[in-house]
Amino acid sequence: MTKFILPLLLILCVGLLSVGCGSGSNDKESFEETEAKAEKGDDTAKKRFEEIKVKAENGNEISQYNLGIFYQNGIGVKQDFKQAVKWFRKSADQGYTRSQVNLGLMYNKGVGVK
Repeated sequence: MTKFILPLLLILCVGLLSVGCGSGSNDKESFEETEAKAEKGDDTAKKRFEEIKVKAENGNEISQYNLGIFYQNGIGVKQDFKQAVKWFRKSADQGYTRSQVNLGLMYNKGVGVK
């Protein structure tokens, strides 16, 4: 357990220092709107999931993060923690701080990972 604390703290510290350094707030705003609609039962979540997935598959780190959130919370798709980890990792590898933090938290909790 102790061997995971130092890397997690490092990820969190880097995340805190880098907050706001990302770009492309349009995807984030769209995600928040989609999440609100999904809670109301709006079919928009499935459509938005598909749109984000295309961007994520093309390498957009913010869309990869958002796709991880969709999988993590089961928005527009069946909840799948392994897929969430996969997409957070792709985004985190590109330096997207929010994905780095979420990935660290999932490892810390043992969710979607061995």
